[in-house]
Amino acid sequence: MNISDKTLWVVCREVRSIRTPEGLLLLDLERDMYCDLALLAGAVWLLMKWPPAGITVKEIVALLETAAPLPRHILETETCRLVASLARKGFCPQATLARAHE
Repeated sequence: MNISDKTLWVVCREVRSIRTPEGLLLLDLERDMYCDLALLAGAVWLLMKWPPAGITVKEIVALLETAAPLPRHILETETCRLVASLARKGFCPQATLARAHE
């Protein structure tokens, strides 16, 4: 999977999120799938959900840096790992060019 500084990521519109004491639970009722996200992963999901046109991993990490007391390289590694995992599972595809320029 190619995750570049310019790749925009969006959340699937069909996926719903529910807050839990541990983080977030993602539900895709159309595909009968779910994904349990811990606190940091839940924060990444919420940041991806925020801009409708998509967000880059670099932008997510920059926003996380203001709130998470972790070194940048750890935030970058974990964010890339999480986004790739969510994309493989179909929860967050790359934004298409048409959608990215809306």
